[in-house]
Amino acid sequence: MIKCEKCGISNEDNSPFCSECGDKLSRMALNYSEKEKFQNGSFVALGDNEIRVKTYHCTTMKKPQGEGYLTVTNKRVIFHGYGKFGGGRSRIVSEVPIESVSGIGFYYGKGLNIPFIILGVILSFLSLYMLLSLDKAEEISTFIELLIGLLLACLCLRNSRKCFYNIWVYSSGASSTPIDFGNSTFSSKITGQAGLMSIVADVSEDTELLMKELGALVLDLKTMGDYAISKWLPSYEEQKSENSE
Repeated sequence: MIKCEKCGISNEDNSPFCSECGDKLSRMALNYSEKEKFQNGSFVALGDNEIRVKTYHCTTMKKPQGEGYLTVTNKRVIFHGYGKFGGGRSRIVSEVPIESVSGIGFYYGKGLNIPFIILGVILSFLSLYMLLSLDKAEEISTFIELLIGLLLACLCLRNSRKCFYNIWVYSSGASSTPIDFGNSTFSSKITGQAGLMSIVADVSEDTELLMKELGALVLDLKTMGDYAISKWLPSYEEQKSENSE
């Protein structure tokens, strides 16, 4: 449905004019002004006169299992994700107004997971101790326990080295870091409700592109306003031209 910008009446998608007041309907109202859901499966909606400039598939979440996106509009920076966990669906949204963004931080590299290394070493020593104290009467059961211990030790050591990343969006508002995500725990404290949202995540195909572009995109939107939209969203000018004809 297309909402008439003059009288507010909803019309069919293929209607060129409003059935109530006869005013020409704008396709921009269909694409941006409607409070619509994102096609990627998350539930974030756009406000009136809010334009989605760019969406990045920035993270693949393991806990809960699902995907995460960072969307930049002309009014907000929004992290939104969805997935499945414990037999049910999960959703998460964290956002900050463009005008209150005070800084952006990135980290992307390989590191060591110390708890996994310690656990792997402990399991290795326990397996070695069981091997040295192997008794013929308990040979089969002890051997099975030994194999399980060695398997767990190998899994811990295998997962001890991995790629780590974090992206922080700082705000000058009440919450200094309203958007903070990566595979060190994503967390955002909800002011006044003492809530805590947590996601363990890994990189996705747009992560590096997001790290390269986000600072420039936010800076352009803060300094140029809506004039920056056409720079980052070329189809915006084409749609404006169609609406003016």
